Amino acid sequence: MKSNFALAYRSQSLQGPHKEDFQNPRAILQSIQSKNKEIYISFNGNPDQKRHNNLEILEIDFNQLNNNGNLFSYFDIEFPGDIESKNMSWVTAQQNITFSDANPRACQACHGLPAKPIFQTYPFWKGFYGSKHLTVNKKEEKELSKLVRVANNTPQSRYRHLIFDEFQLLNGTRSNILNQALSNANFLRIYEVVKSEEFYQQMKYAIFGSSLSCKNMKSFYPLEIRKRLEDRIESEFEISKKITKSKELEIIKTFYYTGLNQFNSSDIIDLMEDGVLYTDNYFNRIYSTGNKVTLEKFVSKIDSFFGDWQFMKKLYLDTIEKQGPHRADDAVAYLRFIFEGFNLDMSNWPTELKAGSYRFSDGNEWMRGLAFAMIRQDVDLTTTIGYQSDAVLKSIFRDNDPIEYHDPTKAYQDRLDREEKLCRELANLSINSLSSFNINNIEIKKKSISKSALEILKTNCTECHVTSNVGPRIPFNNSEDFYEWVKINKTKILYRLTTNNTFEKMPLNRHLKTEDLENIINYIKMIGE
Repeated sequence: MKSNFALAYRSQSLQGPHKEDFQNPRAILQSIQSKNKEIYISFNGNPDQKRHNNLEILEIDFNQLNNNGNLFSYFDIEFPGDIESKNMSWVTAQQNITFSDANPRACQACHGLPAKPIFQTYPFWKGFYGSKHLTVNKKEEKELSKLVRVANNTPQSRYRHLIFDEFQLLNGTRSNILNQALSNANFLRIYEVVKSEEFYQQMKYAIFGSSLSCKNMKSFYPLEIRKRLEDRIESEFEISKKITKSKELEIIKTFYYTGLNQFNSSDIIDLMEDGVLYTDNYFNRIYSTGNKVTLEKFVSKIDSFFGDWQFMKKLYLDTIEKQGPHRADDAVAYLRFIFEGFNLDMSNWPTELKAGSYRFSDGNEWMRGLAFAMIRQDVDLTTTIGYQSDAVLKSIFRDNDPIEYHDPTKAYQDRLDREEKLCRELANLSINSLSSFNINNIEIKKKSISKSALEILKTNCTECHVTSNVGPRIPFNNSEDFYEWVKINKTKILYRLTTNNTFEKMPLNRHLKTEDLENIINYIKMIGE
């Protein structure tokens, strides 16, 4: 645990620091207790910071998977303050240590119930030492060197017991390891959500194939079911209306010029006759062999990849626009097609700090983490497809090595052949499973009715700003006081609702629908006019 940690010099957690404090970061330590249990402990370093006398604990208990699915339990341990404890005997000091029950209200305000972890996803961890994967930030390097020096020479420092690996902290390795651990567990939580759905047994081969980014996903569905799911998503999101031809080009340009190969590298590369396009993770630039891949050809090959399933191309572009130019994964779009086709909201499933981003990651296998969770938990699935462990699956589906694009080895080609073979088998299983499936018999979850702006505010803000006092108190229960509070704080409220700064945007870790957000903003603007 002393060497397995990440450091946040700015954080939205209760412990902060809420403003940059490089010398008193929040330390998050990981301890793998056993195969079935992990413990995370966090603390901060400055007596002036909130909850300086508290340890915040996360316990991940995988034994709960077959019980109630509540893998994540948050606890709070509060110790007497330094000055207070000096006047206590050892026994009295121990007696004044308080332990919370699992998932107290202060934790529920952000992590929810059942609880889930909150952590930013690869390759950026804003506010952490190592804020960008495989890139050393000069300011972070300078500040960490100072922090290590002070910790090693100050007997009172809370960081003095930590074993610092400056290189791994600075290049994002430690953040990435934490990212992977929390996301892998979160995918197991997502599986527990998914398997309880009425459609899971019939749709699980399509879900599994989608998680693996199978190229032949269109062949997984009978025509009637595919069209029915398309109609449902179109009705909810108006994908075809939103993603026009000009919008398609705008989104694709962003990814092309960012230099990240986000379009399922092996699939797009297979279609490129004149060159090979891939991502160099160290420099995030586009390279090519042979002739340069032009934007026009890039657009053409993306169009060819999706073929006549243009609806999926639009859903994919809508997804990657939400994810941002440094992340994209066609598996997320394939899964949106299933889950949001049944009115499940996937946007709040990731650990990502920014709600509604669809940014799933386990740091390595992307959305395939759900497939690994299914392999681990669904015995019927593993028996049917013949893969009894995620290690076997990883031997086929792993991140592609760009070097292999230049000189594909026989082993690499064999792996691609096995990948294609498994996807064909899954498509056949899916078609058979769905052949007698009446999608109209599945009860679609009802969407919440439209609410007033004040109701929306109460629903999303009361827990932090009234019940648990995590944030400043807002007088929702007295309309006159609420109006006066809005008049005084209107500029700040509108900023917090609309800013793109994830550390300041409200409501914290919640995704408001566009119409709900607009409703609130218009309501706030109206007050006092």
